[in-house]
Amino acid sequence: MQPKVSILTASGGRPRQLELCKRWVAHQTYDGPIEHIINESDLNVPLNLAECIKKATGDICVVFEDDDFYPSKWVSICVFNLTEVTSFFGSSETIYYHLGAKRWREISHPGRSSLCATAWQAKHNDDVLSICQGSTQFLDVDIWAWAQENLSPWLIKDAYVKSLKGGPGRPGAGGGHKVHTYRDRDKIDTYDYPHLRCMLGDEEARAYMEILDEED
Repeated sequence: MQPKVSILTASGGRPRQLELCKRWVAHQTYDGPIEHIINESDLNVPLNLAECIKKATGDICVVFEDDDFYPSKWVSICVFNLTEVTSFFGSSETIYYHLGAKRWREISHPGRSSLCATAWQAKHNDDVLSICQGSTQFLDVDIWAWAQENLSPWLIKDAYVKSLKGGPGRPGAGGGHKVHTYRDRDKIDTYDYPHLRCMLGDEEARAYMEILDEED
């Protein structure tokens, strides 16, 4: 029997982004049981995620942030690694794409993963919950510092998850959300988003282009 997966989404003030997140959950190809736990509130991300963890009933927890794109095989990749390789999993590589600026950059996080690409076995729920309740802003740094010190986590170097910044709703706290952090050296897309379409696929990229059109 396939393990049950709890997909955890801490959200608030991003209704259009959350709608897309639900879409990326719905198109997952994993054939085992999935529950999608969403906590919408004005709490910060750590406390919001803590509420999700409290409600999780799965064997595996996978974070889906509301402003990121997840390919259809992401849950399957997490399940494979968390049943065959490790009890704590993520990707050290990330692509930030700022929708408003049409600029993107490739980011490497030595020794850790972004929160958006983090997953773990449920036996670590209490530990991650405790970290969430004590963290302030850089939750991914705090979680992975604990994992590296206490576990043998596994990091891949493939940027499956794409961080889509600059969408409508509540702005994020990290530097990648701020237009001024994107410099001339960062790559720039043209008016019809060919790189975004190449990264995500035509249909998926159109979904982001449509919410930007609504903002104009």
